[in-house]
Amino acid sequence: MPCDWTELLIAYLHDPPDKALAIRGHETRACRYAVSAGEEVLPDQLHGTADQLASSIERLPMPSGKAVQVDAQNGRLTIVHPLSGQHDQLAVGPVEEAEVTAVIKQLVAGVDPPKQRFLVLWRLLPERLAERNAYYALLPADTRVPDHTIWHHLDAAAGLKAAL
Repeated sequence: MPCDWTELLIAYLHDPPDKALAIRGHETRACRYAVSAGEEVLPDQLHGTADQLASSIERLPMPSGKAVQVDAQNGRLTIVHPLSGQHDQLAVGPVEEAEVTAVIKQLVAGVDPPKQRFLVLWRLLPERLAERNAYYALLPADTRVPDHTIWHHLDAAAGLKAAL
């Protein structure tokens, strides 16, 4: 069965890269970022089996077995190394929606089929955002278990969507 690249693109964009900076409103930001990537998306289209499976796979708290609830306060966000369990403070800025939107639009400009837009965003979005603000490379996917990046989660969700 062929892959539905539009669905795969939506699965990859279901959480915004800056989700950990402001969880409230992240779904509407994800929809706006998807529009920037050429896809009209409603919030109820962002949830699905692939996201649920990816989240449950990633929520195994390692190595301490303890979840750490964190949020961006005073320009700092706690992240946890997945193997050592060492906690670090990541200096972060506010949500810069215009910046993320501009990067997405720049990457997909002139790229038409959903397959190519997915591949361009999957390959280049993390590094292009990190070129603007280094913390984008390390933002956690889940502030309850901040031991994996948003990019790991989006990769897992997209991979599971393709497999399903």
